[in-house]
Amino acid sequence: FNEEFTWNLTKSVPKNALLETHAVFRYTDDPQYKINQRRFYFMEGYVKYTNSKIELWGGDFAEDYSSYIFSSSLLGLKVRCNLTSHLSFLAFAGRNRDKDMDKYLRYSEGGRLAYQGEKIALGFSVVGSNVDKSTIKSDAGIGEEQNVVVGSDFKIKFLENFILILLKIFIIKFYTFTKFKCKRENVNPLTHSNAQSARRCHSTRSLRGSPMRIPAAK
Repeated sequence: FNEEFTWNLTKSVPKNALLETHAVFRYTDDPQYKINQRRFYFMEGYVKYTNSKIELWGGDFAEDYSSYIFSSSLLGLKVRCNLTSHLSFLAFAGRNRDKDMDKYLRYSEGGRLAYQGEKIALGFSVVGSNVDKSTIKSDAGIGEEQNVVVGSDFKIKFLENFILILLKIFIIKFYTFTKFKCKRENVNPLTHSNAQSARRCHSTRSLRGSPMRIPAAK
């Protein structure tokens, strides 16, 4: 059988802040649902405090600075401070969630300064990590490692603006062409649909191009 317990609690606290708690536990005797051959497993859990200026998170969290700098789930502490409406500072410190499953223990820490505007986003990050060699098992497939990554990222909503510009150019060109074509046929494009204008232009052109024929009296 499988048993899963989920806890969620959100409470308002002084200074217009929120306190959130979340936890998930699982117990099973089914080998298909066991994680690392365990019957009882702590799936995830965290405590989060949030107000207009700061977000403080302790427990399980996923931190994503970018796919090239740092993106991972950790067990530890992270914080986000809103310095202005567009500028924020982020920092974290933690370790991999399950050293028995990973067969080693890795510590990671980092910080980031980020600017988020309406059209442009900028970021500068510094992240370090190191593997505790005393925790590495023989079949871990990893050695003693220590890394420091310094990186920056830049995003701009160029494609969105570019598509809008092309769409406006297309509409202007199409309207100008329709107006010029129908002006020759005395059709006002502002008071006729495209189909009506096309029929009107076609019928006018047919009448002008074909002489009127009166059948002979018998």
